[in-house]
Amino acid sequence: MADEDEVVEEEEESCCEKNDDDIGDSHQRRHNKALLESAPSPLEALMDKDIENNILSMQRMPQRKNDPRTNRYNSWQAHIVCLSVAHSHAFRYQMRPSCKSDGSTTALQDRDRFLNPEEQKYLLKCKNNANSILLMASKILGKAHKEGKIDTYSMIHVQNILNSMCEIQTACERIHNTSLPLAYSLLVHRTSVLYVLLVPFAIAPNIGWWTPLFTAIVAYTFFGLDELAKQIQEPFRDNPMCLALSAMCRTIEIDALEAMGEETPSYLKSRRNVLM
Repeated sequence: MADEDEVVEEEEESCCEKNDDDIGDSHQRRHNKALLESAPSPLEALMDKDIENNILSMQRMPQRKNDPRTNRYNSWQAHIVCLSVAHSHAFRYQMRPSCKSDGSTTALQDRDRFLNPEEQKYLLKCKNNANSILLMASKILGKAHKEGKIDTYSMIHVQNILNSMCEIQTACERIHNTSLPLAYSLLVHRTSVLYVLLVPFAIAPNIGWWTPLFTAIVAYTFFGLDELAKQIQEPFRDNPMCLALSAMCRTIEIDALEAMGEETPSYLKSRRNVLM
């Protein structure tokens, strides 16, 4: 009997040990499964590693800046963009040499911020600075094409853009340098004066004492249109009703600097509802 009891106890112990082993194996399998599910796949691990390497390389990469004053450009494209901005300021100076709203910063100073010392020295010999700047941009484009930095079709496309800028400049110069004949201005002005002087005699018999009021309205209309015509003849003057050349050039400058990833100035704001 004692032997049988010992055998039964050994079987029970072996069963308990087996159950403990099964439970332990089950827990281990669940733990391994959880680790496999939480662990990233080889592709995800590789992508994460590439992203991390890109971030580290971007952090190590120095921030390049275009500084025309030191003749330092990121590329020949950036050089042409800087020349384009300089062209807008140079052309603004040719159309309107002085502007009260510009303050201490003149159009020439804005132009020189986008030119290197050699280009500034070269422009001292040129009479049409805006056209000379476009010529310099064309030379840089041609040099890049010869060195194989740009293909022929892209070069033609960029050159067409420079040609369009030259055509726009030519059209504005024609407007600026061509004025209406003096006889036309005198005819319009004298006709307005004569009409205002004679209209009271025509309407007085019908409206009586209301004649001065209607004469004043007619005079305001005709003389106002005459003055407006004079301002339209010269849209580039330093007057509140003329074109906002400074604001236009500032917008061009901001767009160009944003394209190159540089810091941009703020837009010009109107003063007393006047934007120059």
